[in-house]
Amino acid sequence: METRWSRREQELLDIELLDPESEVSRDRWWRFRVEVDAYDLPYDPPLPREQTTWWLYMDPGTRCETWVIRDDDGMAAALRLQLFDDSNRHLAWAAINVRPDVRRGGLGRALFGHAVERARAEGRRTLNVGGPRSDAAAEFADAVGAERTQTLLRSVQRLDQIDRDKLGRLAKRIAKAAPQYSLVRWADRCPDEHLGDYIHAKNGMLDAPVADGIDYEPHEAKPDLLREAEDRNASLGIKEYVICARDDRSGEFAGLTQLWNVGGIRADQGDTAVLQAHRGHKLGVRLKTEMVAWLAAVDPHIQEVQTFNDPDNEPMLRINRELGYRPSELWDDWTIAVRPPS
Repeated sequence: METRWSRREQELLDIELLDPESEVSRDRWWRFRVEVDAYDLPYDPPLPREQTTWWLYMDPGTRCETWVIRDDDGMAAALRLQLFDDSNRHLAWAAINVRPDVRRGGLGRALFGHAVERARAEGRRTLNVGGPRSDAAAEFADAVGAERTQTLLRSVQRLDQIDRDKLGRLAKRIAKAAPQYSLVRWADRCPDEHLGDYIHAKNGMLDAPVADGIDYEPHEAKPDLLREAEDRNASLGIKEYVICARDDRSGEFAGLTQLWNVGGIRADQGDTAVLQAHRGHKLGVRLKTEMVAWLAAVDPHIQEVQTFNDPDNEPMLRINRELGYRPSELWDDWTIAVRPPS
């Protein structure tokens, strides 16, 4: 597949690498993203500074580069490029944002060209670009020769609109029906005595379906990378909450759910997984229901939780509906093959 962006457009613009350690750069990046998201996702709560800072760093084993184009009004456009170094070393993942008042002026195309060049220089064969669905995004993808290969549905749970007493009764019914499972929970750092079981449960996600076109291989959780991620989150002021279901007959963790408070009033749902041998006991519903109750007790200022799912993953979507999640919008990933240097 050939890209059809103009190299001349890229050469005429000054594309700079943002320094995530610079307080000034982080502030400008935050103000830029607030303006972009207010236009593209006007129904969302304002982005907190902590969340936009979190986006400048990736999980251990992955590098994040943020490239920006500036004008007299500050940041005009930005490219966040994710480069996997632990697994998926063949792949780069990008997100491109352009300030609303300077769109359709070639900035996004120039940054896409820069992403292709960086992916090529890093020896990657595939570049994915993702974002919320729009006609403009589809037109842009067509112009650069990218193919839509994955769609995710974002859903939002508004905590003031759900019946928490009803959810509590639901959790009790599930627990009574499957009394062999107890719950283990922690905030921020996995206790050493649970680390091995937690890693095993997280790797239960490896059988989740992945769209073939995005050329992505689910990565294996590893203790050292998990500890690095916990340390990074702590340094950025990110709160993580984890609940695991334990099979009391064997002592193994049968499933998990995790959630991050990244500042502001909206939290981010992470993985929810139940190991194959333990499915059929509604553990996913129980885990996510218990998370709502726990979050309300320890972080009462959180008003919303967002989650992303495959629109065809009906079992998880059914759980989400039962818990009061409502569909928000679709997000697409577009893929292009990167030719090696000639």
